[in-house]
Amino acid sequence: MSRFFRMENNLVESFFRVEIPNCLFLCILLLYILFSLDIASTSMILSLGGYEVNAVMVPVAGSYFFHLLVKGFVLVIVGSTALWSEGKIPGSGLMMLLVIIVWYSLVIVNNTSVLISLCRMATSCPPAIPVLQG
Repeated sequence: MSRFFRMENNLVESFFRVEIPNCLFLCILLLYILFSLDIASTSMILSLGGYEVNAVMVPVAGSYFFHLLVKGFVLVIVGSTALWSEGKIPGSGLMMLLVIIVWYSLVIVNNTSVLISLCRMATSCPPAIPVLQG
């Protein structure tokens, strides 16, 4: 019994002893923020009558808690994979995170544009840029 406890204790200690380079930590933190913005903006779009375009995420996006759980799991997998690959090939984990960050930045820009158009339709606001009629 004590041998099992020692193995488990060493496993937990080794998990917390992992040193994450600053650039990877900042990228994982930025990805966390982007995931949070994606969850929030998708929930707002759905509440305004929009729909999820990604067919894989349709059953997930309907439930806020389940969406949060799935994105959290993906963040743990992506962060772990980045740390592992960075140990194998220096720079590879950082490159992977940067590609995902660019992708999710585009997702947030898209969600923001959809939110703006849905809000305009809901409140019947005039367009921000006046249309000149000749």
